[in-house]
Amino acid sequence: GEGISLSAGAVGSSDNSVENIQVWDNRLQLTAMPGGENGLGLSGIGMIVGDTATDWYNPTYQPITYPEGNYIRNVSVEGNSIEGPGSAGISVSLGWGGDRQNAIQDVYIRNNTISHVGFGTLPTYGVYLTGGQAESPVGHQRTGENQMANVVVEQNTISLAPAARNAQSGGVSVQGGEGAQLNKLSGIWIARNDIDPGGLVGVNVIGGILAGDLPALNNTVSHVEVWCNSVRHMPDRNTPGFDGLKGVTVIGGDQSQGNRVEQVRLVDNLIAGRLDDYVNYFVTANYGSLASGNTVQVLQGRSGAAQPSSSAGVLNAPSLRPSIRLPQAPR
Repeated sequence: GEGISLSAGAVGSSDNSVENIQVWDNRLQLTAMPGGENGLGLSGIGMIVGDTATDWYNPTYQPITYPEGNYIRNVSVEGNSIEGPGSAGISVSLGWGGDRQNAIQDVYIRNNTISHVGFGTLPTYGVYLTGGQAESPVGHQRTGENQMANVVVEQNTISLAPAARNAQSGGVSVQGGEGAQLNKLSGIWIARNDIDPGGLVGVNVIGGILAGDLPALNNTVSHVEVWCNSVRHMPDRNTPGFDGLKGVTVIGGDQSQGNRVEQVRLVDNLIAGRLDDYVNYFVTANYGSLASGNTVQVLQGRSGAAQPSSSAGVLNAPSLRPSIRLPQAPR
């Protein structure tokens, strides 16, 4: 669950839209939900399109209906304070449980304070952008073919306090999909954030991640600018599964296949007191014994990099505005 939730298209609903929303200056105190350390965790502020098919809530209902054609657009999340044992401070998700062809565009996450987030054995995130997760439990349709474009994560203060260490976790985490396929995330700006990752990765960009026994397949994350962030500490190297991970980590596929991470630019990031030191960056196409056919492209230097504007809700950089075809609003 979420303290504040923006949702377009839940439980098989299609062709819904949420647009032109400002979530400003709220204070949220998170508490763990029932179920012990393996139970569900909270997100402080969450956005999701395509939140599960009908078989998630009623396995016997026929025909199974999948959420499609939903979108969220033009959302500003600024000046909020989020604290406590949740699994994520702010999450932006392209769906869950078999949704397809949904979209999120033009999201601005600025000047928020996220403190002491972390819960049980769940992955932990300060700001979490994902192409979606898993498949429907009865129909076994994978989440996929969703799109996210033009997301700014800027000048947030993030500290994590995870009870467990998960390799995909991080202060700011961008993931093409978890057990999902054919999602596209592009035009992501991560800049001037102050991150204490609590033994985790500060910023990670991952094309696709295994979810249970489902590998992520053929997702694309592109045009990502990671600039001028401060990551206070390197990850805890004694944590199993953290082989090689560093303050800023870029992975094509984690135990997954055919995912692409393209045109990622890393500039002037201060990691554990060292400025823009590539010793503190970890970049690999394939991570884990099951990973294959993934690719990564990292660009160096400032040439051609996009610059977001200072005013909320407006982005002037054309290179951070990839064209995506949003669903038509219902009439």
